[in-house]
Amino acid sequence: MMVQMDKDKKRLIFLDAAKGIGILGVMFGHITALGNPIDRWLSTFKIPIFFLVSGFLICRMGRLFDTSFKEFTLKRGRMLLLPYFSFSFIVILYRIGTRILKEKETVDQIKDLAVDLYKTMSFGGIQALWFLTTLLFAEVIFFLVMRLHLIGRIFCVSLALIVFFGTDGAFHTLEGMVSGNVYKIIRIPVLTLTKGITGFLFLGAGYLLYLLLQKFSDKRYRFVLGVVLFFTNILIFPFNTGVVDYNNMRFGIYPTLYIICALCGSVGFMLILEYLEKYYKFPILTWCGRNSLILMATHGALGFKSIIVKGWANVVSLSSEVCLKYYIECLMTLCHLLIFEYGVVEFVNKKAPVLIGRPKKKE
Repeated sequence: MMVQMDKDKKRLIFLDAAKGIGILGVMFGHITALGNPIDRWLSTFKIPIFFLVSGFLICRMGRLFDTSFKEFTLKRGRMLLLPYFSFSFIVILYRIGTRILKEKETVDQIKDLAVDLYKTMSFGGIQALWFLTTLLFAEVIFFLVMRLHLIGRIFCVSLALIVFFGTDGAFHTLEGMVSGNVYKIIRIPVLTLTKGITGFLFLGAGYLLYLLLQKFSDKRYRFVLGVVLFFTNILIFPFNTGVVDYNNMRFGIYPTLYIICALCGSVGFMLILEYLEKYYKFPILTWCGRNSLILMATHGALGFKSIIVKGWANVVSLSSEVCLKYYIECLMTLCHLLIFEYGVVEFVNKKAPVLIGRPKKKE
């Protein structure tokens, strides 16, 4: 099915704002240390929303069928793998330095370095860097599947659903069959691939969302739909108890509810933001969205989050139980982390854009 390219190539504010919500959800989740309702709610959509936005943009630009596989992979590889390896190299050097300062045993330093190198080269990623390779795999899989006939697409979607529902159990079975170290070695690259396959499902949902919205041009109806989806997400997410962690392919006790919540939350936010952007431009959210790659790569892996959290705990306090005070403290910690990250983002964008695959602008 061919899609007409959107003639208006201007950047859509609501998509940047949606990604901004996603990255703020990720950062907030890394700050919180308790299994609280807010973090559990954010976990229902904070990663899928990135895939939906990516699929939405692929459909909007209409270049999926006019691009060769080589051209597509080279372009997306440059935009995602270059930052992945650039920041991984910086993080590894940073970790070597901190281990030396901590005066860790040489043998332990070598083991930790070997783990970091293996995670990087197997595309598992150090901390949040895993998302960059996962997004790339999801996009490449989507590109290949869209080249198939309808039956082939249905078959691939079915396989992806099997992977989605069966990965957690398969890993538990594998863990009981092989030794601990062998399991860890096998798990990292396989987990990366399965996350990409799952991301392909949400990316496809974003692609379909763009097509569906072309049938409903009135943004007021879209807004109403967005509100309905948003509150649907809030009402049903508490029923999916258990651990929800996309990075480890754990989706609670009812994975089907996770899919429903992910779609309702992501699409709900996107449609609400689309309508409200004519009244407010969401400067903080859009800034976070446009720089989400840098924020994703640096806030945890380079220790910024830990420094801010421990600094806040020492200077002010950090509650040991879930309460209003705890949420306020986590929110204030997030604000401090964003202030810190602002300097990092400005430095990368202006002085070292090559780290994120962009040429340096001439002054």
